[in-house]
Amino acid sequence: MSVVHIVGSARRAPDAAVAPAATHLFQGEPVRIIRTLGIAAATAVLATTVVVGGAATAQAAPKSYANCTAVHKVYSGGIAKKSVTKNKVVSGGKTTYRALKGTVKKDDALYKANTKLDRDKDGIACEKS
Repeated sequence: MSVVHIVGSARRAPDAAVAPAATHLFQGEPVRIIRTLGIAAATAVLATTVVVGGAATAQAAPKSYANCTAVHKVYSGGIAKKSVTKNKVVSGGKTTYRALKGTVKKDDALYKANTKLDRDKDGIACEKS
């Protein structure tokens, strides 16, 4: 909120809570533009900040899927930890690493909620090899 005071020949001392922002001329008379923030406005801003900040930090719990078929309907390549870049495949006692296939969702919290679906414990639940 901006308040404009037109100052004539008598000078008024500014209040302690109100500081002058700039001095301009209006029709030859000096005009002091003062920006004030009332207690009610400050309270409203703080209350809004607390409500918005509280809502932004609260997040819904990650979804736990019943089986890999349910996961593949949403994420065709499965759910992986953020640090995973390749799919570990063990065949005949030999370990190889392959590129991830399909749409892989990389989310640590979602992976943790669905760890039971990671049969080979390589950090990717319901991966396609």
